[in-house]
Amino acid sequence: MSAPAAIASTAPYDGRAAPVEGAVAAYYGSRFWDCSLSRLERWILSFCIASTMALQVQPILHSGIALPLILLMSALCWLTPVTGFFYIACAQFLPFPEGAAYNPAQIGVATWIAVTFLKYRKMDLRGFGYLWPVLPWLLWYWLVSGENIWHFNSEYFKALTYSVIACQQVNAARGNYLKCLLGMCVGTLMATTAFWAYQLGLPVDLSTWGGEREGYARLGGVRADAVMIWPPLLMGCFGTMGVALSAMVSGRFPKQIHWLKILTVVAFFVSVPPLVATMTHGAYAGFALMSIFVALVYARMKRLRLIKKQGAGLTPIVVTLVSVLVLIYLTNAFRTRERVDALYHYFQYSVEEYGGAASRTDVWEYSLKTIIKHPLVGIRFNDDPEDIPAEYFEFGGYLSHNVFLDYGRWTGIPGISAVIFFFLYPLLRLWRRSDNWRFMGFFLFHFALLIFWMSLSFQFYKTFWGFWMLAALVAAREPVAVPARGSGHMRLQL
Repeated sequence: MSAPAAIASTAPYDGRAAPVEGAVAAYYGSRFWDCSLSRLERWILSFCIASTMALQVQPILHSGIALPLILLMSALCWLTPVTGFFYIACAQFLPFPEGAAYNPAQIGVATWIAVTFLKYRKMDLRGFGYLWPVLPWLLWYWLVSGENIWHFNSEYFKALTYSVIACQQVNAARGNYLKCLLGMCVGTLMATTAFWAYQLGLPVDLSTWGGEREGYARLGGVRADAVMIWPPLLMGCFGTMGVALSAMVSGRFPKQIHWLKILTVVAFFVSVPPLVATMTHGAYAGFALMSIFVALVYARMKRLRLIKKQGAGLTPIVVTLVSVLVLIYLTNAFRTRERVDALYHYFQYSVEEYGGAASRTDVWEYSLKTIIKHPLVGIRFNDDPEDIPAEYFEFGGYLSHNVFLDYGRWTGIPGISAVIFFFLYPLLRLWRRSDNWRFMGFFLFHFALLIFWMSLSFQFYKTFWGFWMLAALVAAREPVAVPARGSGHMRLQL
């Protein structure tokens, strides 16, 4: 079945004949698909990209201009929803002067409050109640651990604050949800700026926390280490590709499709070398998994004839990307081939030493043992001791390098179940829709976050909380495409 058979409707389909052509035109002309940037948005994004690059440079970062620049950048971003989501995504790893009283995420909250009341005269939080799936997780954790998670300075409260910010930004977007996601994708791509500033010969102090692997340092950003750099790169690359796929489905904005395809190629080109430089198993494995998922989704979309407009296919992008990546590898540009080969050898050693999940094998196995031993309330209820891997004896404890397993250890099976339910809620809401093919960007971004949560123990990543709120509101508010009479459903099932 072809995409134009879908009809936009805010009411249930009653089985009667419908004016197909008019409804289709209205549906594909809706604000959801519009990714065009206003003049103000273009100016703000250009300024913020240049500012982000400038903040990587030591003379600027360590000067008196750094904090005012971050303050100005965040205030400007809140003027439009797309740049607001840009800031939500990049604030997590935006450099700031060492020893500063406030980091970019905290500065962002203060400027958001000021700009919101100055611009809108009110704080529009309609739909914030859709965050209810977080309550089982937080309430159970609070009951079991007794931790004061509701304190304004707790990490839980800070994370929820970014859900509030995202809710207000979605309401201000007035239906331009795909463009909001695009802004977030561009924001995550700012994690590449430190690497490229360094490659340009600028005085940049890249983080090498985490040591070396096979003689190669694990390069991160200026204030973020390698493990905090590769997740946003996956989100940015594949989220941008997903936005392009969504635009291709509508087929009504050929100019937007063209520049989104170009942006996708640029996103991969600027992201792959710094991603390789992180020398992290999760980065390489995540990139491979995301690539396989995209291939399966695109093949299915082609079979369903969801993308059939001439010139709207993904094949030219893939051919270009593969050619560029192969060229980078063969020419050893940015020492890419050396690093890939070195990490492969290190991975082989890790598998022989630890097991099939390499360095994660021990902590995952011990985490599962703890969950089996303390299935109801975990170890936090009575502060029960647990067996820990030998390499963590000196630290007296460990993290699972997996958010779900951490909460399983701490609060038992009810806790891990509540976290899984919360994480997957907006994804499942979107996937169960008959028109789920519209949300490829959301699926790819969410899948990258799943890889992140499966590999690391960073549940307070502000980008996740902002994206979760955006996805939940989109799932609740976007009208469902009801197929014309006798045409069946257009649901994408792999």
